[in-house]
Amino acid sequence: MKLALNPPFIHQAPGGLQRRILMWGILLTLLIPGRSHAQVQTADITFCVDLACLQSVTAPSVFGTFNGWNAGANPITDPDGDNIYCATVAMPVGDQEYLFFTQEEDRENMTPGDPCTVTNFGFTNRVITVVAGVAQTVTFGWETCDPTCGTPPVTTDITLCVDLACQQSVTAPSVLGTFNGWNAAANPVSDPDGDGVFCATVALLAGDQEYKFFFQEEGQEDLTPGDPCTVTNFGFTNRVITVVQGVAQTATFGWEVCDPNCIPPLPPPDLPITFEDQANIDYNLVDFAGACSTIGTDPVDPSNIAVSVIKKTNAAVFAGTVVGDAGLANPSPNAACARDKVSWDRQTS
Repeated sequence: MKLALNPPFIHQAPGGLQRRILMWGILLTLLIPGRSHAQVQTADITFCVDLACLQSVTAPSVFGTFNGWNAGANPITDPDGDNIYCATVAMPVGDQEYLFFTQEEDRENMTPGDPCTVTNFGFTNRVITVVAGVAQTVTFGWETCDPTCGTPPVTTDITLCVDLACQQSVTAPSVLGTFNGWNAAANPVSDPDGDGVFCATVALLAGDQEYKFFFQEEGQEDLTPGDPCTVTNFGFTNRVITVVQGVAQTATFGWEVCDPNCIPPLPPPDLPITFEDQANIDYNLVDFAGACSTIGTDPVDPSNIAVSVIKKTNAAVFAGTVVGDAGLANPSPNAACARDKVSWDRQTS
């Protein structure tokens, strides 16, 4: 034992007797040769879940108190294709809470009171008691304490097609929706006959299924709320199809429309720009820094069509509107400017 004193305080007591009174700052250091700090005790636990009853499985994992409830930390795999996904985790001793996860379903929704669960602070999770050095393997069905998932769902084959013939370039097209966790990589669509119509056949559960088409250049479709092939929930507008069990269907739409054919995008404007052909030209007005623009009747000359640009009270000094933000049909002849866009910054009220 090594005793470090910092600092000693000398007190002269009556009668000449000195007493050392150690007021504070005493540091004790125990030096015991061959002894190290105690290690955290763990045991290897193999977690398995039967996912045969789920329609689609993407990015399955196990997560819980042992990994900070991080669904990406401990993925589970099914190397033999029997739909039972497992992972082995070195777990600290004691009671450990956990759940299984898939991208489509999110975390499990367990039933309070089930024998493999515990409920704390209103949350019901699975629980396992880990004993130091004692390996365990646990297998459950999804959202149950039984070892199997139950009866696989009854699905119906639905063929979803999109006409992309009007698109200039198409890379990695796919269909995504509630049935695959909105995963753009899960269900690619293909065009084997080269007619511009891309299709995929997907096994769907009965009921309303929301979906969209996707390709790399454009991302997800931007659908118009209220169109007859769509539904809007929580501010998101998606396509919707009602699946009847056992009744196969084929649905074909143009990109971003409910018509069966792809509608070509409007061409960009060309000089001189008159704003008089909105039905056939995409003037592609883009406001910036607090400007607000509209195409309408010229307030100075009612026989003319013009762009009105209003700067809001909190707009920046440089606020304005770009006409033809995606470019003009032909580059501007003004070589000194070397631009193919037109900026309007005139303020109107």
